[in-house]
Amino acid sequence: MEKEIAEGKMLIDAAISAKVKLIVWSGLSAAEKHSGGKYVHIDHFTGKGKITEYGRETTASHGIQFVNVEAGLYMSNFVLMMPPQKQEDGSYVYALPAPADSTAPLLDTVSDYGLFVRKAMEASQMQNIYAYGEEISYADIVKQMSDITGKKVMFKEISKEEYEQALIGAGMPARIALELYEMIAYIASDVGYFGTKDIAGSRAGLEQLTHSWADFVKATDWSKVLN
Repeated sequence: MEKEIAEGKMLIDAAISAKVKLIVWSGLSAAEKHSGGKYVHIDHFTGKGKITEYGRETTASHGIQFVNVEAGLYMSNFVLMMPPQKQEDGSYVYALPAPADSTAPLLDTVSDYGLFVRKAMEASQMQNIYAYGEEISYADIVKQMSDITGKKVMFKEISKEEYEQALIGAGMPARIALELYEMIAYIASDVGYFGTKDIAGSRAGLEQLTHSWADFVKATDWSKVLN
């Protein structure tokens, strides 16, 4: 994390030296800060959050606009990083340490992230833009997948220990397994993925509609995942 923070600060310092007028930064929420110190191992969130704070502080005295465009949880993660597991009866299960009715702000990154970057370049007064297409519960994620693909896809809430042991058993280092557990728990917490629930305004004024989870499911080739 410290290397990432140092490199992020270096990029900001270089932009200030170049006398740019606008910096569009893709950060994440400072999970440790927003959780009141509960989640201290989500380095890929906390590190980017610290870079965001540095960028905000250092650019202000130079008259440079600094806009943080935070990407929501990638829809593609449900295909590539955490695909559902096939069961003996032919059904599929997403097993995560979170309640089925908890929600996450999902983003079709390839199709939609650029819309929010354009808004950052055109909306001179905004400091934070939260990029997401739809906030949706895990229960609705699997229901829509089932309805669209014709496959039986279910969600199962599991414990911290079950989740971490499954990742470690698949070859993941224990420290990374803990980080991913805390990330899922943080997303499901009261403050949510972005560290705030006040996110609806970020979608106002976009040049076109963003893609919903159902749109993404319909456009995705699931043959290697639901086989």
